[in-house]
Amino acid sequence: MEKFAMEQALRDYTTAYINITLDKKTEQAVCLIIGELSYKLGDEGNARKFLFSAKTNTDGNTVLANLADDRLMELKDK
Repeated sequence: MEKFAMEQALRDYTTAYINITLDKKTEQAVCLIIGELSYKLGDEGNARKFLFSAKTNTDGNTVLANLADDRLMELKDK
């Protein structure tokens, strides 16, 4: 059930990311969520892509950038 909920959330967040114009701070948060969900569902390529985007968002929140960087380091160490 948990996996199903994560897959559905990933689909919905990805759809929102593609179809809705987001301000930079919201975009960073959505990228972090997509990256985290992708990581938990085993899609490391997609996780890296979105986590890197969250990390490098210059208009975003440094706390979220640090969370994305921490997860990217975990992926690198894997």
